[in-house]
Amino acid sequence: MKSSKDGVDLLKILALSVRPEKDFRLLINVTSQVGTLLNNASCTEINSVLTGGQSPPIIVPNAIQLELGEALNKIAHADPREDKSSFAADRLRHEVVLTGEKSGCPWIAVIDIPAMCNAIKALPDKDIVPSVE
Repeated sequence: MKSSKDGVDLLKILALSVRPEKDFRLLINVTSQVGTLLNNASCTEINSVLTGGQSPPIIVPNAIQLELGEALNKIAHADPREDKSSFAADRLRHEVVLTGEKSGCPWIAVIDIPAMCNAIKALPDKDIVPSVE
């Protein structure tokens, strides 16, 4: 199934609101697993997952665990075209499939939305003091 444009936009807003904390090294010890990632994915592997119609959990052979920080990056840099993302949902899980390229190498990420939201919710509150230059 294809993801809605509004849904992908909302996911990007969520990711981009948390991602600066990672970029400024405020999330150094966060290792929450929120999905899976396959780097150097072939077109066949990508198309198989995007059109496979799987129920959760979506299985991507040879994928590695995806931590929260990298998931935020993948959301921010995902291919915005409608046919390059997908999702699967049941009563217990809702997963989003995103694709993109990093330095010309295609990747595919499967992000467990409730797991990501729980990981974000569990982050410690931080007071950010602006630096004076």
